[in-house]
Amino acid sequence: MGIFKRLFKIGQAEANAGIDKIEDPIKMTQQVIRDLSEKLAHAIEAEAKVQAIVVQNKADAKKAGLDADQWRFKALNLHNKIETGVLSKEEGEPYIIIALDNEDKEHEKEKHFTELAAATEVKVKQINDSVVKLKEMIEKTKNDLSTLEARMKTADAMKEVNKELSDFGVDNAKDILKRMEAKVEATENIAQAYSDLDSMNKTSSQKIDEILAKPSSTINDDRLSKFYESIKK
Repeated sequence: MGIFKRLFKIGQAEANAGIDKIEDPIKMTQQVIRDLSEKLAHAIEAEAKVQAIVVQNKADAKKAGLDADQWRFKALNLHNKIETGVLSKEEGEPYIIIALDNEDKEHEKEKHFTELAAATEVKVKQINDSVVKLKEMIEKTKNDLSTLEARMKTADAMKEVNKELSDFGVDNAKDILKRMEAKVEATENIAQAYSDLDSMNKTSSQKIDEILAKPSSTINDDRLSKFYESIKK
């Protein structure tokens, strides 16, 4: 790679590093998780409040139904008193009308609170759907964060290795190897020169001693002679 291309690549890397410092993807993802968690807490709180309204509406509807039954029971008691002669019609019937009116009012309240509870339950379902989606988003974002952290660690490791290789350079490595090879070759030449000098500097007496020290081949000659004699037989 030419020097200008190498400088260009380094410039690109430094520019990207600058962007990373401004927008840290890990920190940004962590912030997204915090934001979603905060929204989830608000959504759950809202769901609980709306659900409490549903419970209250149902309780009010149930109470209105019981009150309507009470007014009906009172109207029947007044009728029984009239039938048994305890009360006259003129005295008892106006109160029967009042009891029946109150019964109707309580039934209307019961219907109103029942319809209100049903409508509010629809809102609870909508909020619950949002809560479920937020939980899924948080879980997915956490998984994405784990993946992103692993990728970031790998990228940082590769960046360090590539930076070391870029700083060192292939040409530098070749130069070092050549110098080492030349040094080894020079050392080998010096060793050979010393060996040659040692051989050249030996005295006549030393050379004679070396010749005499060489193993004799007489034993081998005798063995060969015996071998050939055995073949002739």
